[in-house]
Amino acid sequence: MPRGAIRLRRTFVSSADPSWVGLLVPRLLGIALAVLLCSCASQFQNDIFFTPGVDFAAMKSLAFIEKGGGTPANREIARQEIQSVLEGKGFGFTQKSGADLLVHYTLGTRAKVRLSGGSTEGTDAGLVVIFIDPKSQEPLWHGLTYESWYDSMDPPSEIRKAVDTILAQFPPPAS
Repeated sequence: MPRGAIRLRRTFVSSADPSWVGLLVPRLLGIALAVLLCSCASQFQNDIFFTPGVDFAAMKSLAFIEKGGGTPANREIARQEIQSVLEGKGFGFTQKSGADLLVHYTLGTRAKVRLSGGSTEGTDAGLVVIFIDPKSQEPLWHGLTYESWYDSMDPPSEIRKAVDTILAQFPPPAS
């Protein structure tokens, strides 16, 4: 060995020694599975807007107003999930006339279109939740979430995840 050289320890795995298969193959399969699941898993994209200076903490009674979009079954799932999450945050539901905030929500889908060619590249599915001042009829908080939709997805499960994603950001911090 030349003077000043560093000796590196090398470990060789022999194909005659099958013990490396038991160690390496499960790890490689695990990595491949994780990459596959991550590449297929859909991620929600979110946009939240709200009117600064509104004291959302003082508003505790809510009422649903007309909703649109989606099938009746999916709208009902969204309504129940929205109500459950908001009740868990201390909000109560009442008649429209006695509410501090009105809750509007809608479900929808849209085709993803390539700008350079006009062909579609799949579908996005989304949920919009809007909290409206009952007196002025102005939106005070607006949340939108959407994700790429695949036919293999379960609508009730995805609706629940969408509601949880949006309402995790409501009410906004006091400004």
